[in-house]
Amino acid sequence: MNLDDNYFIIGIDGGASKTQGVLFTQTGETLANIMEKGTSLTANEDSAPDRIIGLITKLCEKAGIDFDYLDAVGLGLAGASNERARDVVFGKLDNLSISRHTLISSDVEAAFEVNCPGNEGILVSVGTGVIAMGRNSDGSTYRAGGLGHDKDAGSGYWIGKEAMLKIAIKENNVYGALELQELVKMIVKQTGENDFDSAVEKIMTSEKSVFEIASLAKEVLSLAESGNEAAMSIIQEATLAVSDLILELTHKLGFGKEFFLFSGNGSILKNSIYRKSLSDSLKFSYPNVKWTFSIIPPAYGAGLLAARFRDVPVTLQSIAKHLNENHADSGD
Repeated sequence: MNLDDNYFIIGIDGGASKTQGVLFTQTGETLANIMEKGTSLTANEDSAPDRIIGLITKLCEKAGIDFDYLDAVGLGLAGASNERARDVVFGKLDNLSISRHTLISSDVEAAFEVNCPGNEGILVSVGTGVIAMGRNSDGSTYRAGGLGHDKDAGSGYWIGKEAMLKIAIKENNVYGALELQELVKMIVKQTGENDFDSAVEKIMTSEKSVFEIASLAKEVLSLAESGNEAAMSIIQEATLAVSDLILELTHKLGFGKEFFLFSGNGSILKNSIYRKSLSDSLKFSYPNVKWTFSIIPPAYGAGLLAARFRDVPVTLQSIAKHLNENHADSGD
């Protein structure tokens, strides 16, 4: 590959639990793809800057290029409004002489770029945290949620925390002892401890407590799917809170009942039980809800935003073309 004939773009999608980084060219060809731990500027404030720099370094090494060849670096980060953490990140980027090529946006903006290519619609993102973003035909943009993993109801973190809370207050008058015991077993098994109190203490004192709590959501969803009413009630409460965010957004955007196609993002929303419960919560206002998920990861959206900022000619279509070709070649 002739380095001087190509533009090189990095896109990073950083959440509280995990981060994806990609390095691709203006033709849409991906040269490197790496997963890393969380780089949220709120949940991972102390570790995020070094992880981001380490990820950029690994991507360049894997692609076989120097920092000097980078034309655009897009960081789509949860907690991007944290100015102190942003300053630290930019300071470290300065040391690599790439800060002027870099654009920091929120992770939802990066996800919106690949999920709503017509630049209009609503994106709902539910993972460790929860946030919704919408844009109408006038170009007006609004957001709801995104206040932080410890403030937004309905997220993976909220589900895990709520499961521990239900057990702690022993809601035996509402749910059967067996159903609560299934939640207890799930939490104890997740931590490798022998009892609930020890499991909770281990989770709450862990350096990765945000990740540990959010990771409980997967098991709560599994229990809900198997018919555990205590788990199902947690999911229903979660989706009711998220539906309120969505309705707040659709009201601001002026979307009526004829609107039905929502774009989804995040590991929790991709779960069919969660998504069905959310659709049920929206039924009165939006009776024909349908969900769509992009095959292109949000990390590319962060790169596209930075490329546009730097006038680098690359399109979503070219990225999709190469990703589809790679899937076909691998037999997926």
